Parts: sequence; structure tokens; C-alpha cells
Amino acid sequence: MGFAFALVTLGASRALTDAVTSGVVFLAANLVPVAAVATMLVVRRPPHPAPWYLITGALLSSTVHNIVWLVQVPIQGQAQSTGLLSTMTLLLAYVGLLVAAVLVVIPVARGDGGAVVDSSIVSVSVAGLLWSLVLAPALDAQGAGAGTRALSLVIVLLVCGTTGAVARAAITAREARPTLGYLLLAAVAMLVATVVSATTETTPGVPDGGLKDFVWIIAYLALGAAAAHPSRAALRTPGRPLAQTLTLPHLLVLGVAVCSNLLLAGVLELTGTGSDPALLIVGSLVVVPLFLVRVWQIAGLFEKAQDDLVRQARHDDLTGLPNRRAATAHLEETVRGVDDGTLAGARVCFLDLDDFKLVNDEHGHGTGDQVLVQVAERLAGAVRHEDFVARLGGDEFVVVLPCDGDDLETLTVDRVRDAVSAPMDISGATIVVDVSIGSVAVTRGEGVTVERLLSFADARMYLDKRRERVTSPRSAPVGTVSPVSLVRSSSGPDEPDGPRHS
Repeated sequence: MGFAFALVTLGASRALTDAVTSGVVFLAANLVPVAAVATMLVVRRPPHPAPWYLITGALLSSTVHNIVWLVQVPIQGQAQSTGLLSTMTLLLAYVGLLVAAVLVVIPVARGDGGAVVDSSIVSVSVAGLLWSLVLAPALDAQGAGAGTRALSLVIVLLVCGTTGAVARAAITAREARPTLGYLLLAAVAMLVATVVSATTETTPGVPDGGLKDFVWIIAYLALGAAAAHPSRAALRTPGRPLAQTLTLPHLLVLGVAVCSNLLLAGVLELTGTGSDPALLIVGSLVVVPLFLVRVWQIAGLFEKAQDDLVRQARHDDLTGLPNRRAATAHLEETVRGVDDGTLAGARVCFLDLDDFKLVNDEHGHGTGDQVLVQVAERLAGAVRHEDFVARLGGDEFVVVLPCDGDDLETLTVDRVRDAVSAPMDISGATIVVDVSIGSVAVTRGEGVTVERLLSFADARMYLDKRRERVTSPRSAPVGTVSPVSLVRSSSGPDEPDGPRHS
């Protein structure tokens, strides 16, 4: 309602007053969003104010441009505003709004950035068609100079690119859609005003185009409404990613858009109209960087997909620990290191949770999965940085310790037992599990294989488990899996033959 009221009031005042007064009204319309954005920055203090500071700077630059216009056109009677100050302030206003739009779009379109860049590329290609078919002929008919033509071309390319990016972000981000909608309205209004300005003849002493000024008022007020709307707080929230596939039609459209300026130049040459060097140069300076960004994004997605495949092949989906395949490869490397003297020695610990099936039976498999995740985290926290922890499958884990001697093994096993057996609060139930551990030393000259190494460690683990069942009968209160104290001695007449173990 506030936006509509301000638009009707300022638009009517601009249309119904004389030249100088209408110019002042137009200037006031420029200052309204400056006040709205500044108030939001001071009162609301957004956590990420950079885009709004840029919008404020762009609006202030536009204000200076409009002051120059007010003096030169309504007061002095020129056909249009001229001079370096007028040109630079207008260009800075457009560039400031473009950079602000980019800063707004990037976090909103996180996860959908490729489509945003694609929209910008297509929009810039449309700008090339708009320039060649509408704006350039109109400016030539008016006898516009090279500077005016170049400025108009840059502005059209910037505004079209911004419009495409903001439009895509508005589709993706639902929570921020009202604010993005106002920003999109401002971008479209700027584009329309630019087209009207380039295609409308002006009369000396008369403000250059009531329609153009009304459209500019829409753009100014839309910027102020974007700052005032509460949905601006969601601009840092990633939008809902939409499914993207680089299909052949998609790539063809993107390729045609990238090559559109060259294609258009070729068509113009064949028809005898003559190509526009400015469009080729400026358009390429805009499109090529966008295309390189898109290629970089595609390369990043491909690299990430490769990394994900490698990680999925070598890591456990539930716990994130290395899986059996990765553990086997690490053990093979460890055995080779011990054999060739790179490592002084190592110890392999095979871990199995005691009676873990009871956890699944009494509390459900979901709780069992959470127990495994916590056990994995505790194991990773109980060992040194250079130690290796993996989940072999089910409730079986392996820890590989590069060490020489038994002292570190004893300390590590004790630390692992204490860490795993600490109570876990999961889904309102106190879960306590314990672990059976069998460890085997890897020493030089034994020539043991990874399979036999794991087999020996697994046998030692079952000895540990059997001793516990004999010495400490298990009881399990309802809602709790009780801890079982394990025999920590690793010697005895029933240990299996094989490499030295403890």
C-alpha cells in the first residue's frame, strides 16, 4: 500500500506540475529510497549490510546525476544533460546497483548458482538483440555521439544481466521473494526507462520524457520497498535448489547465447547493414567472464562429484569413518612400511561391541545406528592424530597404531574401553555398551598378510569376549544396556598361533 500510494502521489505530482517543479518532484522520488535504505541500515542494522550500502551509494550517485539534469534541462533549457559529471554519476549508479544485485543474489542462489549465471548470459544475449534491433538505430536516427552510444550499450548490458540474475534468484528463494520481487521490478523499470530514453526525441527546454521519468520513479520506489520489506532478512538464506541437468538443449541454448553477438554481427554483415564493433567488444567483455564463471562452476561440480565417488567408495555412509576397503589398503601400506623399515612397528586392534544386537532389539535399529555413530566419534577422539580408525561393518571396528612396543598399545586399549563404555543418552534412553578388543603386533620379517593379520586380531577379540562371558555374567535392566567389565589381560594358554600378540 505504501509503495502504491507513493507511486501515485509522486507520479501525479511529476505529471501535473511545470518543468522545474516536476524536476524537483522527480528528485524527491530519488531521495525517498535513500531515506528508506538509510533508515533500515541505522534502525535494523542488518548483519550483512554491504549490498544496502552499495544501493545507497548508487542512489546518491543517481541523485547527483538528477541534480545536474535539473539544472541543465528544466532550468537552462538544454535538450538533455551533458558533461563528464552527468555521465560518470549515471554509470556509477548502474554499476553500484549491479554489484549490489550480485551480492544479494550469490547467497540466495547458493546451490543454484549455475542457473543464475545461465540466466545472466541469456539476458545479456537478449540485450545484444535489443541493442542492434531497437536502440542503436534509434540513437543513430537522433545523431547520438559515440560516447552516448557506448554509455547506452554498457547500461543495457548491465541492466539486462542484473535482471536475469535477480529473476532466477526470485524463482529459487521463496522466503526472500517479496524483496527480490521489488529488486526485479526496479531492474525491469531501469531497462524500460533506458529504452524509452534512447528511442524518444527530446525538445530543448522540456524535460526529456514524462513516461521515462514515471518509470524511473517506479524503479526508485521499488528499491526503497525492497529495503523496507521484512523479507530482506531472508536474503542470506540459501534458496531451494532446483534440479539441474546439463542436457543437450540446455547446452545448445547456452552456446547460442554466448555466440549471439558474433552470430548477430555475421547476419548484419550478410544483409549489408554492417556489424557494430562496440557491441562485439563490450558484449564480449560481459559475456566471456560470465561464461568462464560457468565453466569454472561446471569444473567444480565435476571435481566434487569425483571426490564424492571416491569418498563413498572408501568411507562408511553411516559413521563417516573409512570402510573395509580403505582399512585393507591402509593395513597393506602399514605392513609394507614395517617390512621395509619405514615404520618401526605397528599394532592392529580389532574391536567388536558386546551384545550390540540387544540394543537393536530393545531400542530399535534407529537407536542402534546412533550408537554406532557415537562409538565412531569416541574412537576417533580416543586415539592420536596419526592413528587410523575404520568401521569394517556391523559393530566391528579396527584401530591401527603405528608404534614400537607394548606401552602405547595398553594405554590406547584402556582409553578406547573407557571412551566406548561411557553412558550414551539417545532418544531418552541411557545406553551403555562395552567392547571386546583383540590386538596383534606387526613386526618386521614375519611376512604376514592383511587377511591373516585381521584373522589373528579377530581371534584375540573372541578370546577377550569368551573370558568376559565366563567371568562376568551380563544383566540388562529395561531401557538400559549395562556395561560389562572385560578381562584386560591379553596373555593365556589359549591364544592362537601367529605373529606376536598381546
